[in-house]
Amino acid sequence: MTKLGCWNGAASWAECSGVPFGRVGCLGVSQSFGLRRQASWLKVWRGGGCKFSATERAHKRNGGRIDVEWRLSGLVTRPDVQQNRAFGVSEKVSAQPKKLYIPPFSSVCLIECQGHFQLAPVPAVRVFYGYGKIKAGEVTGETEDGKTEPMFSFLDPNEEMWAVVQWFRYEDGHEQKGDICYLRASVAETDVRKRMEQMEQMNNQTRQELLDLTECYEATEDDYQYIDDTKPNYQSPPANPNATDEKDVYDARLKVLGDLQPKTVEIMKIYNCTKDPGKRQQLGFELVQSYFAELAHYWTEDEVLAWQRTNPVGTGWMCEFGEVMREPRRQLDPINHDLALNWLRGKYNEMTAKELSTSVFQRVLKWLAPGFQITADFIKKRRERLGLTTKRKPGSPQK
Repeated sequence: MTKLGCWNGAASWAECSGVPFGRVGCLGVSQSFGLRRQASWLKVWRGGGCKFSATERAHKRNGGRIDVEWRLSGLVTRPDVQQNRAFGVSEKVSAQPKKLYIPPFSSVCLIECQGHFQLAPVPAVRVFYGYGKIKAGEVTGETEDGKTEPMFSFLDPNEEMWAVVQWFRYEDGHEQKGDICYLRASVAETDVRKRMEQMEQMNNQTRQELLDLTECYEATEDDYQYIDDTKPNYQSPPANPNATDEKDVYDARLKVLGDLQPKTVEIMKIYNCTKDPGKRQQLGFELVQSYFAELAHYWTEDEVLAWQRTNPVGTGWMCEFGEVMREPRRQLDPINHDLALNWLRGKYNEMTAKELSTSVFQRVLKWLAPGFQITADFIKKRRERLGLTTKRKPGSPQK
């Protein structure tokens, strides 16, 4: 769960894999969501040699100067998942499961995705760029049946080529490849260096810059998902004291998530108000442990073991983990979630009471018990409990 948002030394990664909603008016249904990690070791030397094996997609451009480029859709490869009616995810199990790796985390943040918001742990990771020489026969690709084969079978296996590489180094020393670009050996080293600089500049683009680019063509859902994967939309309390609407929405979202992770939310409030770097770091570690403990029902046994290898959990939080396991599975209220998600984004704050109740009903219908009614008064009480106040003047909608 998290993103590649900061590229100046400490990047973060966010993976949105679903939110556990319960049905309103009946017993809830939710699906497990967890952290699926797969990584490969990568060693790159600037101006030297490199050896790695990955799955690349070959193509030619610029007159054949660039033979292949492999782009990472997110910091960690996303599993093959699909949405279900419980707004969770179900995973298509790979025929050849890879070893599970969960990176070390430094804190937890609120993140907004295309259709929901959630708390997400922030990995302690740095981004590097480099280039080097590699033999064509050492570049392999993986076929659908899991076998590896040479990527450049049309070249002499001993022919050297340039590899421009981005990779990520976690706090525990684990490394994972990012974008890779291959060029023929005839390309001058100065041009290779320029290609590396272009790769860095492209990956240093902000989330807003990427969103602005989507206005230049017919962007697909995959394009927006790519942006969410690589530049997640972290949320924080607004710095401007006059931004009351944004502050109300941020607080409302924490209230909603408090149904699922109450202690994590309380620690996050303290974390947001703490200025001392040392105290913030300690609170960040507490957030990570609380996050893990309060989602006890949603981890698999393998995930629990993998988590503790890189994110040690203290005895107090292990006790909390056990307490959570003995309780019924916690879930989010879909009506409250929709109000907090779309209050500003969906312009709920500009709607009449009737328009608002109708919009919320249409969005959360799949999670409502048969016959459950959402009235204007019902929604008014819900939004007031969340601290969401409308700025719209009474009367009929303005035209």
